[in-house]
Amino acid sequence: MSGSAPTWPFACPTSWEEIGIAAQVRTEVEQGLPKQRPRFTKTWRTARAQWAFRDRAPATYTAIRDFIELQLAGGVLAFDMPHPVSAATIRVRFVSYPQIKVSATDPTITVAGELEEVFT
Repeated sequence: MSGSAPTWPFACPTSWEEIGIAAQVRTEVEQGLPKQRPRFTKTWRTARAQWAFRDRAPATYTAIRDFIELQLAGGVLAFDMPHPVSAATIRVRFVSYPQIKVSATDPTITVAGELEEVFT
């Protein structure tokens, strides 16, 4: 990967759901097999990720918020993290600000968001 980006300082996501991108244009023809061509010269992957932090300590909450706010400029910048299946380092960014959920009854902090892989 070219350039440097912050590294996700926490464990791999506890939930990872990849979302397909429609990367082809399909044209129906009067007779015969429909034609297909690539929609883009380069495709990307998106995923819904969720992290569950079993420690609801103020320090854990502060570390999560500080990373998103300070290192990622409010969730805008890309960051490096290990892919939860292959463990290869991938560069991703949040599509929108991630949701941070703190339960009053469950000692868990949950962070969830949609990520898109950034190719450099």
